[in-house]
Amino acid sequence: MNQDHRQDNYYEDEITLKELILKLKEFWVELWSNKILIILIAIPFVAFFVYKSLTSEIKYPANLTFMLNDEKGGGGGISSVLGQFGLGGLAGGGGAVNTLKMIELSKSRMIIKKLLSQKIDLEGKTDLIANHLIDVYGLHEGWAELENYDLGSFYFEDLIADNTSAESNKAILHLKSLITGGENTEGLFNITLDEESGILNIDYNTLNEELSIQMATLHFEILSEYFVDKTTEKQRISLDQIKNKRDSTFAELTTLENRLARLKDSSRGLYTTSAKLNELQLTRDVEMMNIIYGEIVKNYETSEYLLKTKTPVIQVIDYPISPIKPEKESLPKNVIIGLFLGGFLGSIFIIGRKILNDAMSADD
Repeated sequence: MNQDHRQDNYYEDEITLKELILKLKEFWVELWSNKILIILIAIPFVAFFVYKSLTSEIKYPANLTFMLNDEKGGGGGISSVLGQFGLGGLAGGGGAVNTLKMIELSKSRMIIKKLLSQKIDLEGKTDLIANHLIDVYGLHEGWAELENYDLGSFYFEDLIADNTSAESNKAILHLKSLITGGENTEGLFNITLDEESGILNIDYNTLNEELSIQMATLHFEILSEYFVDKTTEKQRISLDQIKNKRDSTFAELTTLENRLARLKDSSRGLYTTSAKLNELQLTRDVEMMNIIYGEIVKNYETSEYLLKTKTPVIQVIDYPISPIKPEKESLPKNVIIGLFLGGFLGSIFIIGRKILNDAMSADD
């Protein structure tokens, strides 16, 4: 009985598979018989992508690669011991965090603002990068349509100050969006990390070769300088404080030593009781000040060492150089995309129409 039931299920499955094959064949015949219609549907898509390719702007991709080496030695033997048990991350792990900080910092308004404030020479004209971008991308035309802002002929002055006008702030936001992009738009700038090698890439893709090269280079220099400065800020402040203390202590020590020397010279080997007492007091003060000075010097050397170990080393691997191979949307690739998209939508339309007609016929 069970065997007969299994055989019935097998025949039912076989019939279902047969029907599926027949239905697919039926769809194929329908598509083939309407191939002219599918081609007609695909033509507008192909035409659009061909036009898109022919009118696309030529861009110049500049790439700068570097690596961040900020391994700290503070863990010492503890880090080594933990590392043997696979727990080295408990004693360090700052490298990956600092790399992510650097990536996020590179997109910040503060760094972009510093970049826009840099002056470069472009096609014989020396001006701020901000003003070069306005000219290269013809931003005045779009800005002229903005309400409540007079940006139709706006240019930045020699320096982009921290406290700027509403028009300047609006222009800065537009330029930042142009550089870093938005949720649905691709920017001129991109920074990526190769997780296997730890190498970071700064990419700029603009309409001008020299602009791409200089923006990539300056962006890296501004980012690395600021990152190192802020990473070591606490240690530098501490070192400066100890240095000031060292210098003042040394000056005080020198003063005491001079007083003691003058006292000995004036006595000429003849000491009164009060003179002898003064000499003993000054000698004691000089000895104490020498001890204090020696401790401060040790603290200074320790702080200086900590500053060196805390300072991240940012090494450039390759700077962008000219000439750069220009990039433009590929015509053959766009034709293929247009054919595929148009053919797919045309096929969906034909099959959908057939399914609808079959359903209407079945109802009748």
